[in-house]
Amino acid sequence: MTLRTAILGAATPLGATLVRLAADRGDRLAIVSAQPGRIPLFADLARERPEQVVLVGDSRRTLEEVVAAITEALGGAVDRLVLAGWQEHAGPTLGDSQANITLAKLDPALVLAQVDQNAVLPLALARACRLPLRQGKAPAILAITSWLGSFTDRMDGGHYGQAISAAALQMAMRTLALDLEPDSIRVVIGNPGLYRTTLHGPAVQPTADEVAAGLLAVLEAADEAMNGRMVDWKGRVMGW
Repeated sequence: MTLRTAILGAATPLGATLVRLAADRGDRLAIVSAQPGRIPLFADLARERPEQVVLVGDSRRTLEEVVAAITEALGGAVDRLVLAGWQEHAGPTLGDSQANITLAKLDPALVLAQVDQNAVLPLALARACRLPLRQGKAPAILAITSWLGSFTDRMDGGHYGQAISAAALQMAMRTLALDLEPDSIRVVIGNPGLYRTTLHGPAVQPTADEVAAGLLAVLEAADEAMNGRMVDWKGRVMGW
């Protein structure tokens, strides 16, 4: 079965890897980011496979306009929705990147900005896609999160913005899963964990390709017991 897949927030490192793997397995793809045509991988895919890959810019568009563009690109329905736009920091400056790492550097405004970016926006996007997902084949949603939002896995302090926004996303997706059960739409919260972002990264960490492939496999294998749960790339259901 050719899957009609929309990947939102695709410009993140993991999002781009998910795009490449989904394209290679033959999915009909709508790639959504601020300026997807400026990303060489996306531009190349759209140029080389115009019948398979469509770029959807979301700058200055309402959620309804973005969803309409996705639905048109995929021929009227969405089988898989991937919310890949997890952001570690909610701000453009070096100071923003350091904020909330320690208790002394707690910035409440940036914490709220991260919750909005990482939890509220994905929830709104998923809700806006409900109708085209209803028309899909065994429709399912994958929302990328961070292990920092897991209560059971946290053994140290700090990283307040990432932890709070990840926990908020997880509850948002858990609640969404319950609301979408009547539509037979599955929702899986994908936790990539720590993975190599450079060629010479720690050998004990998996590659982005391994993690992305694992998360896509988890999404395809998700059953009722996994619906609304946080799952790592190996398929392990995580407590949170």
